[in-house]
Amino acid sequence: MVVVAAPHFALAPNGRFPVTAEDVVACPLISSPDTPWTGWCQAARVAQPPAEAVVLSANDSNIVIGAVLLGQGIALEPRSLVAHALAQRQLVQITDIRVPYRYPYWLVWQQRDILNAGQAHFAQWIEGQVDAYLRGSGSCTASRRVG
Repeated sequence: MVVVAAPHFALAPNGRFPVTAEDVVACPLISSPDTPWTGWCQAARVAQPPAEAVVLSANDSNIVIGAVLLGQGIALEPRSLVAHALAQRQLVQITDIRVPYRYPYWLVWQQRDILNAGQAHFAQWIEGQVDAYLRGSGSCTASRRVG
């Protein structure tokens, strides 16, 4: 999870773009029930923002990201959901503080000694996607049909 804002966002109390954790929690925040600020604030070692700091709470990441793109506030979102917007410079990551997503994804399959060609290709592709994501390149590609 990373904190993001639109490049044109400048509504911090001091009138400049937020750069520190203290700046972040002093800004209008956009929140989601799936992405509470509690864990991020603990990692950043700052006090939980007051309830009135949250200017929008939506249970749909599309709404949250849309409001951030419009410059309405700052949001804490899974990096996987904002990687493309960050790469396109539509959004800016504020601070290097990251926290894990509360609901991680898992890929599970039956253990076998030998995978068929399609399974082996898929396993290699997914490992490459995870590696690219962990490196922070944001260059994960769409899935391809494995035949």
